[in-house]
Amino acid sequence: MHALSSLVGLVVAIAPQSSCPDRFPQLAAQLTAQLPEYASRQYSRLRISREIVSVGMPELEPLPLADRRPIPQDPRQLFVAIAERPTGGTQVTQQFYWLFLTRTSRGWRLAMTFMRVGTAPPVDVSDGAIAQSVQRWLKTYCP
Repeated sequence: MHALSSLVGLVVAIAPQSSCPDRFPQLAAQLTAQLPEYASRQYSRLRISREIVSVGMPELEPLPLADRRPIPQDPRQLFVAIAERPTGGTQVTQQFYWLFLTRTSRGWRLAMTFMRVGTAPPVDVSDGAIAQSVQRWLKTYCP
């Protein structure tokens, strides 16, 4: 019986302390606050030798979308700036991410992710490490 109560205590200790926010501004704030931790673990899994230095405050003001591009129904747009550097290095680069999240009957889902470095055009990184980190966060808090 003692082992079972210890296991229950362990499960409670590692379970997420917050639930999935219903409102998008709260979701964005909670996600960006925890993104460095999730991205660091994802980088480690993928053996990427980079570390997140900081994640800027999220911007929620949507940009107009081109009619030609297939976009999910009523996506919410989230913009974040991420500063990172090589593990143990000192040179910091800043990348800008444009996340499209949509609310489904099963909660929030990441639909698409774009990244921009400097003045280069945005690149679809929907299968990249940051997108995978966001998806893991959503699975944890918005299952």
